[in-house]
Amino acid sequence: MISNPCRWFKNGSETVEFTYEGGEYLYHFSSKGSEISHYYDVNIVFFADSEDHAISIIKRMFELALKTHIEYDKQDNRYHEELTTRNTCTIKEIERYLEDLSLGKIKVSLAPKNQVFKVGWAYNDTIL
Repeated sequence: MISNPCRWFKNGSETVEFTYEGGEYLYHFSSKGSEISHYYDVNIVFFADSEDHAISIIKRMFELALKTHIEYDKQDNRYHEELTTRNTCTIKEIERYLEDLSLGKIKVSLAPKNQVFKVGWAYNDTIL
């Protein structure tokens, strides 16, 4: 089974999942490939129709992640201080990715066709 790592907790029990319209070509995004330095490295493949469409998908994914993490931050998490601290760091990281997007620093490329891609275990918010 292919895991969908684009899922984030919006509170202690409910999650929000990012889904999108897909596309014809398999694209690849890597924070290292874009030569941006972030605490959380992101390395994903996904379908899109063009490079602009791929960037749009990434932007919408990060926007939903930010909205969900902010919503989670508003919850009463006093019993989970460590999770609240991690969530605050993740919010700042997502904001940095969105800033890099607005500055044109995020690059995507067509995924190579001559490789086999391993689908690893993914859970919750493994993209960030």
